Amino acid sequence: MELNELRILSPTAILGYGFPLASFQAGLARRPHVIAVDAGSTDPGGPYYLGSGQSFTQRSAVKRDLRYLIEAALDHKIPLIIGTAGGSGAKPPMWNGIWRSYKRYCKSWGASRNWQLFIVILILI
Repeated sequence: MELNELRILSPTAILGYGFPLASFQAGLARRPHVIAVDAGSTDPGGPYYLGSGQSFTQRSAVKRDLRYLIEAALDHKIPLIIGTAGGSGAKPPMWNGIWRSYKRYCKSWGASRNWQLFIVILILI
């Protein structure tokens, strides 16, 4: 299949910052090929989060965003790509902890809807 264009929907700058659902629905109506979102640079939090090993986004807010993003990706049969380190610049063990926690949440939430999710956590150093 040859693509003449690639439509990417990025509903928010940082996973956990939220987004207007009406805007997200309008973006989905444009039939994106992929949903992609950053999971947070350290720019908003400053240097503290670079070394603290803590995310600057609240887990409840991240879970809210994930629910909408995963559901839309599944409904539209398109990939969902989430990049970066969860709001912290700390070493990989911290990344593993944050993302393993989100992976458990996503699998549990998906199972409650009889969805089988394929989740990959890729850490490049």
